[in-house]
Amino acid sequence: MPRTWTLLILVLLLATDATRCSAAERVVFLRSGLTEATLYIANADGAAERALTEPGSWNYNPAWSPKGDWIAFTSERAGSADIYRVHHDGTGVERLMDSPAFDDQAAFSPDRNCIAFVTTRATGRANLWILDVQTHNATPLTAGDGGDFRPAWSPDGEQLLFTSSRMGFKDEAIYTGAPQPYGEIFVMRYDGTHVEQLTDNQWEDGGPAWSTYRKH
Repeated sequence: MPRTWTLLILVLLLATDATRCSAAERVVFLRSGLTEATLYIANADGAAERALTEPGSWNYNPAWSPKGDWIAFTSERAGSADIYRVHHDGTGVERLMDSPAFDDQAAFSPDRNCIAFVTTRATGRANLWILDVQTHNATPLTAGDGGDFRPAWSPDGEQLLFTSSRMGFKDEAIYTGAPQPYGEIFVMRYDGTHVEQLTDNQWEDGGPAWSTYRKH
């Protein structure tokens, strides 16, 4: 039997009514083996653990919807990497996109109407697109040869942080001593306009996240 291990715990959800998980905290996490990756859900203390996806395929990068009623995730169960969603109890599994390209890293908008995601469907390079959850229509937000990854919505839904290697190679990259395409953090409006670079250094900058703190 292949050894399995828990890679990471992604999110905590505090549910406060019957439309969410329950009146308790939940975590969703990935457990990966040599030939598969399965999503699990459990109480915050690790109790009541159960599988959220069926074994036998690769399922990863889960993301809670703001209300907590859906979990979006990437699955390779049908061949290529596509984005699905499922209720916290494992019901209502829905395939949100069907493309031979690589689709990954879903992020729900605060109003739950859209999902920003990474895809190679246009140029073969990783760019950010946005999906209308109801119509399943997808439109591009970024384009180009540099890779764009890890979209993160601002709390008001007006902006998206993301990582990009669009700036090309660093002259003296850390660790290697040779030019490397290192990532930097960018921000843009939800429609892909007003792109602004926030970091510029020799390090790999990635995985941006917004603070929910509001100054009173």
